[in-house]
Amino acid sequence: MNQFPKKKERINAGFLCVSFLSLFFSCSSEPQQENSQPSTSFFSSSVEYLYKVPKPQSDGWEIGSDVEEQKAEELVNKLLSDTTLGLSGVLLSKKGTLILEEYKPGWVADTLLSLQENEMLLIATLAGIYQKQDAGGLMSRMVTLPNYAFKKNGPPATVGLHQLLKMESDLLCRPQQQVIKEIAEQNISQGFYYCPANYEVVAEWLESQTEEPLSFFAEENLFEPLEIDRYEWDDLDKKMPPRDLLKIASLHAQNGQWHQNRILADNWVLQLKSRAYNKSSQGQFAWGWWQHLLLVNGRQYAIFYSKGKNYLVAFVPDLDAGILLTGNLSRPATDYFSLLKDLAIPAIENK
Repeated sequence: MNQFPKKKERINAGFLCVSFLSLFFSCSSEPQQENSQPSTSFFSSSVEYLYKVPKPQSDGWEIGSDVEEQKAEELVNKLLSDTTLGLSGVLLSKKGTLILEEYKPGWVADTLLSLQENEMLLIATLAGIYQKQDAGGLMSRMVTLPNYAFKKNGPPATVGLHQLLKMESDLLCRPQQQVIKEIAEQNISQGFYYCPANYEVVAEWLESQTEEPLSFFAEENLFEPLEIDRYEWDDLDKKMPPRDLLKIASLHAQNGQWHQNRILADNWVLQLKSRAYNKSSQGQFAWGWWQHLLLVNGRQYAIFYSKGKNYLVAFVPDLDAGILLTGNLSRPATDYFSLLKDLAIPAIENK
């Protein structure tokens, strides 16, 4: 760990929120992935993996074995033998306890995973933290849109913060096609418009409210409470090791608590859960997560996930469970759902 400088030294005080163009172009492909057909092809496993309890480290994780061992072994054997999905590691958590952590030989467990494509997950999580501190009520706040969202000489426009977080506004992605003032005033609470630039505005608003770079707010209110200290944060990218990324999923799976300490506002995850089994919400993005339903052993489970080039992180609220797959995940997210449905969730649900 000594190769990493102290947190304050490696955080850029001049933090700049991710740019509109990088957010838009790096994230806008995800909605198209929902139409892809899942892959169910695995090579037969020649590996005889026997379940091992994860090794304890000084990173705040409680260690346990609350896992269905046969399914866990099948899951890791698929990981080790399959060459079609680019998998290199799998981690599972339940009720804040790390119950499985395995990697392919040659994969370094402390490899830093880039969140460049999914900074929206960090921004939304920080908004959930700020909601706990916001006496005025975060969801009632109105936000003035940045200048680039206006038509030339057009009037300033405001939109509800909740509309940005739930992707109920596309003011920032298609202003040239519509009249800003009219859209801002109309009721669009039933709409869904995938516009990653919405989260840039949320980040800028949070900085204005906290009066400090978002990196400082994240360090004090998210990273330190979750004992995440091997991260990198600069203007271009945010990175953290697999165990620490799984903590964010585990935090949401536990209704915003970590070791009985409340980190997110008590109704933050409830807002997600309220949409969990709504058919019209499936395949949509809100509060930093994509949403999907999986049928496992005759029962439907809502999952919330975020995918980058080197990871798929998810949480299952009904099981208080977090799931993280690592590797070269070049396929659409839906191609990994059969692995979650057939092995990962059954490994968690039977205990």
